[in-house]
Amino acid sequence: MMPAVKCLHQESGSNAKADFIMGHSLQAVAVLAQVAGVCMAVPVAARIHEGICWSNRDRRTLLDKMGALILGLQWSEPVLVVADAYYAAEKFARTLLAHNHHLVTRVKITAIACFPAPTTRLKRRGRRKIYGNKTKLRSWFGYPKDFRKGPLPVDGEKGVTVRYHSHDLLWRQLGRVVRFVWVDHPRRGRMALLCPDLTLEPLEILRLYGWRFNIEVSFKPAIHTVGAYAYHFWMKDMTPIRRGSGTQHVHRKSEIYRQPIRRKLAA
Repeated sequence: MMPAVKCLHQESGSNAKADFIMGHSLQAVAVLAQVAGVCMAVPVAARIHEGICWSNRDRRTLLDKMGALILGLQWSEPVLVVADAYYAAEKFARTLLAHNHHLVTRVKITAIACFPAPTTRLKRRGRRKIYGNKTKLRSWFGYPKDFRKGPLPVDGEKGVTVRYHSHDLLWRQLGRVVRFVWVDHPRRGRMALLCPDLTLEPLEILRLYGWRFNIEVSFKPAIHTVGAYAYHFWMKDMTPIRRGSGTQHVHRKSEIYRQPIRRKLAA
């Protein structure tokens, strides 16, 4: 048996990929580098962040662990993190902004943002309003006249024209103004992007998010060419688990049992 192996679920449109598997759940960080007009994702770090419970007092989520992994790399200058919609969360964004890092991610079009509160204050008691009227991100697609057309700045999408619109709104989860970009792709449909950096142009935000797929593609050569995930760190003395099992609670075990598990995960 291998430590930290658990039942994982991910929906996929491929019939060759099972919905439920027994394996390791990793979070990885890569640096997007562009050389001679080609953008590549250079792997930096990957950690197993699920499957093992070291303490019943540990309340860290996957977002907390991913934020700690990024900050633990000790960047010499602020970085721009490109992530999928799972990381469009208050906790993860605040962790990055606290260290002058920024985030580019996709947000659900069912989400809600707020307009800034009116500057003119009515003569009444109480704290000044921070948030104005709410607005649904989906509703902004109902104003096609506000959208502009532009070339899609993504590799492999040459000659494709998209319709996009940008507006700065208050994101209540973060408590500050962020830049939203609504994109209408002729084939892939609609999506909404989010970035707390108000200096980035809409097409630049779209270009950065388009590079996220290069990160996904980098896992393919890592698996099939390099064999990075072809490891088998068996632990003979490990308590057997059943198929479909969840997190292994090793805080209930002795220190002699936990030491080999730490070695396996470090390897």
